Amino acid sequence: MGILPVDHPDIDEFITCKADMVTATNFNISVTITEAFMKAVEAGTDYDLHNPRDRAVAGQRNAREVFTKMVDNAWKNGDPGIVFIDRVNATHPCPHISPVESTNPCGEQPLMPYESCNLGSLNLSKFVLPGAWGDDPASRIDWSKLGKVIKLATRFLRSEEHTSELQSLAYLVCRLLLE
Repeated sequence: MGILPVDHPDIDEFITCKADMVTATNFNISVTITEAFMKAVEAGTDYDLHNPRDRAVAGQRNAREVFTKMVDNAWKNGDPGIVFIDRVNATHPCPHISPVESTNPCGEQPLMPYESCNLGSLNLSKFVLPGAWGDDPASRIDWSKLGKVIKLATRFLRSEEHTSELQSLAYLVCRLLLE
């Protein structure tokens, strides 16, 4: 996931970075937009671009033109997404620590600077019991094995920073899946 504030000087290039339908095809991009930007879109006025290093004004762009470019590109290829960052931060439970700056790729997990959201998935077809096609759908699942793998996978995701434990957990998950 790549996310860029709407007031970044490179916003035009970022919005169109996937326009060729070849570049970054397996990569989501989103733009954080503010209430002030949306008011400028409504009014058709310019807004300031800011240098991300020192927040100095680095230029101006017409908000409606930038928004139209976002909409046109999203229509063509699904990107960029939009994050209403002021609204996210208005409900942020820990504003005293840091504001939210981005989200994970699907947008369901707001992230402060340098945070990550490591998602995991399980192939549920690996837990279907062979020949278990009775009337009760719950009897078709190996609940014990699924429970063990969920516990290990959760521990695996929580242990991402500890390489030796991570390798051991990966081995255990693989063994359970091969049983």
